[in-house]
Amino acid sequence: MEYAVKHRILRANPLPKRRGAAPKTSSALDKRSLLNPEQAARLLGWVRLRPRGGNRLHAFFATMYYARPRPEEVVAMDVADVRLPDAGAEDQWCELLFHTAQPEVGKNWTDDGAIHEERGLKDAPRTTLELCRGTRR
Repeated sequence: MEYAVKHRILRANPLPKRRGAAPKTSSALDKRSLLNPEQAARLLGWVRLRPRGGNRLHAFFATMYYARPRPEEVVAMDVADVRLPDAGAEDQWCELLFHTAQPEVGKNWTDDGAIHEERGLKDAPRTTLELCRGTRR
């Protein structure tokens, strides 16, 4: 803008004087928009009862709710990345290992024609271990 003013294309700079001043936004989260544990349990129960893909979607959304990874990190998980507690164990915490992400980019945009592309984790170490409540079903 200063260039345009200097060369008399504009009379004055229409932008504010402070450079790089981004508008202030609130990073607070409205807790009314979140699911409470009872709502999450009802929703996950409903998803599990769906005739097509219910168990798979239940596992996906339960992992998203309890461990808070990104969707592409859940898609990249393998059975070997999950350690469930023994059925009779007093401690019912499980371990989930997140080491890569597989966002869906479309087969037209990958070199090998695959729908997903393997990438590293965003804003996290190369491998992240999450602990969450879990039981065998």
